Amino acid sequence: MVPLITFPFFVFITASMDLFDSALDAGWADVTWCFGLIVFLVGPLIGGLALKTLMDPKVKAGFEYKGE
Repeated sequence: MVPLITFPFFVFITASMDLFDSALDAGWADVTWCFGLIVFLVGPLIGGLALKTLMDPKVKAGFEYKGE
């Protein structure tokens, strides 16, 4: 499972923080990329949790149900 939903968040957060940094001259260059990287690395965690949920016996039983 590859949760690609986190990539747009990574781009949005880094772009918005870069925009605020240039507007305020705050010197957030290192903080911006570190925060964006943290958001990007959360993706595999989300994928792992989704896979764990799909492997639950209750979920498997739901897929094996045959309606009348």
